[in-house]
Amino acid sequence: LEYIHNNEFIHRDFHSGNILLDIFEWKIGDLGLSQSVNNESSNNEIYGVIPYIAPEIFKGSTFSKEADIYSFERPKITEDTPECYANLMKSCWDPDPKKRPPIKEIHVTLCSWFFKKEFVQAEEKRNKLIKSKKIGPEFAEKYHSKAIYTSRPLSALISKCLSTNSSSTISFGNNQDYNYNYISKEKDLDIDIESLSSQNLTIQNSSPSLRKRNNEELNLDTYDNS
Repeated sequence: LEYIHNNEFIHRDFHSGNILLDIFEWKIGDLGLSQSVNNESSNNEIYGVIPYIAPEIFKGSTFSKEADIYSFERPKITEDTPECYANLMKSCWDPDPKKRPPIKEIHVTLCSWFFKKEFVQAEEKRNKLIKSKKIGPEFAEKYHSKAIYTSRPLSALISKCLSTNSSSTISFGNNQDYNYNYISKEKDLDIDIESLSSQNLTIQNSSPSLRKRNNEELNLDTYDNS
């Protein structure tokens, strides 16, 4: 991500499903929506995975490096997360994009923690939790598979929500104590990733570039969670 930003590009669809591990090297994939930070394209379609989209995007702002930073630190803060890392994550969630740390600062911070005792202790705690059967794949929250890593066109859905309500909270479906709710006095958008999996949504994508990029139909039907 630092390399992308240093070259004045933004990813625009950054989420956990786009982070790949090749042997011992981490890579970022799915660059189909990436563009130059100076791109003034007329295509304003919001496309992505809802919990990873920065809150300002839902209020009319354009994608930016700061929006990528928000997406970069969106995993849940779990019981075994070191406090220093949890604080870094929360700084990346700041509702003011300009207050989020740049990727270079994040990189330096992460490298400084390479042999940090707190992370060794966190790993020991994680192993204890696994042995006590308090955490593990079988205990993870179950979401519909498409609700997690499937990027979708969202502008029509957001416009509909904004036009039918007056004021509410942008909710990102994270039920942890560290959950961040962003409130807008002028706009209303209440989107919960869990409820999306059961809604009957039909959003027609008319952009040829998005049709070429997507591997599945962009008309969303009711999901069967059973």
